[in-house]
Amino acid sequence: MSVTARNKISSALHASRSARRRKRCSCEIIPFKAQPAPQATRVHHVFDDALDHMYPGDVVLLNEVESLRNIVDPAFFAIMACPLCGKRDLITQSQYSGTDPVICGYDDCSCHFRIGQQCDLIYLPVN
Repeated sequence: MSVTARNKISSALHASRSARRRKRCSCEIIPFKAQPAPQATRVHHVFDDALDHMYPGDVVLLNEVESLRNIVDPAFFAIMACPLCGKRDLITQSQYSGTDPVICGYDDCSCHFRIGQQCDLIYLPVN
């Protein structure tokens, strides 16, 4: 292959790479925070050994964990990770059974939901 043929191939490859780079740079960049996190749709029952690794929608029933039942106020029925932010909070029997709605107790989260049939998460509008 002659030197001029190599130069033509090299310049064609370089032009092709430059065009691809320009196309990549023209895409829209969406900040990570702007992308909504997927919401849990169902309650997931876990055991006490998973308390440190609870994910949104996870719940631990206090009656199943004697060591926790002894230190938590009897008014509470379970520990639940908020389905939106994932922070753990205590819920009552009436909240777990779906009679009363659950509101995340943290200032930076406005999640408002109801537990249906002890397994479905029904999101409610925030007033």
